[in-house]
Amino acid sequence: WDSFTGGLFRYATTSAVNSEGLFFVKRNNCSVGYKQGLYAFSTLVFVVLSIIIMNLVSRRREVQLDESQQTTSDYSVQVSDPPKDAFDPEEWKAFFSQQFDDEHEAAEVVAVTVALNNERLIRTLVERRQLIQNIAALVESKNIPFDPTNLDEMVERCCANDSPVPTWKKYLCCAGDASSPARKYLQKVRKLDEKARRLAQKKKEVSH
Repeated sequence: WDSFTGGLFRYATTSAVNSEGLFFVKRNNCSVGYKQGLYAFSTLVFVVLSIIIMNLVSRRREVQLDESQQTTSDYSVQVSDPPKDAFDPEEWKAFFSQQFDDEHEAAEVVAVTVALNNERLIRTLVERRQLIQNIAALVESKNIPFDPTNLDEMVERCCANDSPVPTWKKYLCCAGDASSPARKYLQKVRKLDEKARRLAQKKKEVSH
């Protein structure tokens, strides 16, 4: 009550009947009739219908734009359950040529891609490439032309002007590796080379 703005038209008090007194607050009797409720309901229905119609028109327009632009996915076929030993792309090409051939025009298969379940090999090669890019960044930062076919020489030239690591620091954990990041990257590349060779020799199956 203390923070309420006092006034003759909004707030009034009487003489104390008890220790707290008697308070009066003016209330506006604003009655909302049928017409006001109908206006509000009609507005709500109009907004809801507008949103629905806008979504329908947007989806239809999206389909029209997609059909007006031709991409390779419009002419591609993906086999979800291929035979595990169907490695020959020419065999797939002949199969699809026969399946989509009709009386008027022969179907032309432009390209066939056979996917293998070699995700681990691909991840290994991606990691190897990232390490080589790290080596290239270190080499080029010292104004040395980078040759990806001769990583050993690149790393040696990159580390040629580095200060030698003291003997006492070599006995600390990771001190030697921390002082020559290029050599550390090269060691990881060699390990990934061995891993990639092992994965490449494993028998693979056709994947969807």
